[in-house]
Amino acid sequence: MNASFHEMVLLGRFFRTGGTLREAKRRMSGARWSATSAHRQRMREIETCEFVRGLRDGSLPQHVYDRFAAQDAIFLEAFARQYCELAGRAPRWSHVVALHRLAAAAIQEREQLHHGMNGARSANATLKYIDGLRRFSATEPVPLASLAALAPCMSVYAHLGQLLQADPTFQASCESGSNPYTTWVATYADPGFQSHAVEIEALLVEIEQDAARRSTSESDDDMDSRRHAVALFLDDCYSFAMSMELEFFNAAWHHHPAPPP
Repeated sequence: MNASFHEMVLLGRFFRTGGTLREAKRRMSGARWSATSAHRQRMREIETCEFVRGLRDGSLPQHVYDRFAAQDAIFLEAFARQYCELAGRAPRWSHVVALHRLAAAAIQEREQLHHGMNGARSANATLKYIDGLRRFSATEPVPLASLAALAPCMSVYAHLGQLLQADPTFQASCESGSNPYTTWVATYADPGFQSHAVEIEALLVEIEQDAARRSTSESDDDMDSRRHAVALFLDDCYSFAMSMELEFFNAAWHHHPAPPP
């Protein structure tokens, strides 16, 4: 991984004491998605998808954004509930506190961006993503699988917030007043949201370390094998969510509604 758990904790504290994003970037090179070529490739696909390109220059059709926002409201409700459910099963009190804090962040995000948006029918991509999160929440070891599937959402949006805010095309569209999506970008570029993305990645590292910790009777070879197995399993869960993030953006653009119940 590109940053140790200690570095991630320091960065989270740094944000909460008023540090800037530019200073933060000098302290940590990236989240888990930046650690493997497959995750980096998926992030590049997200960065260049039609939806994100439309956010960048303000050309995203309003009806496409509205369709996305309706699904995002549904997803964020499930996302917050998943954090609360996971907190109830977390083995450490510090994890319970952190998970409830992340749930509160998801609720705040939902209310800030999608207040009053209710009653939409879930699209296929939304159902698939939520069903996947529920499936991982029932998978051992708890809470590793569930958290690994939850982490990419905040990490992807935090990355996009930074990326778009620094993009010359986005900046030019803001200066001209032609980009209606400045609030969306500002929400995810905000140091408060960035700190939550750092926190969930740090929590994931800590829980992975717990799952891979040596037992008293374990040999070095057994410990190495178990660590490798845990890392592969975690990457599978994380990869699912990275793929779903891309599918979620694409679904808003191409509009594939779920069949009526």
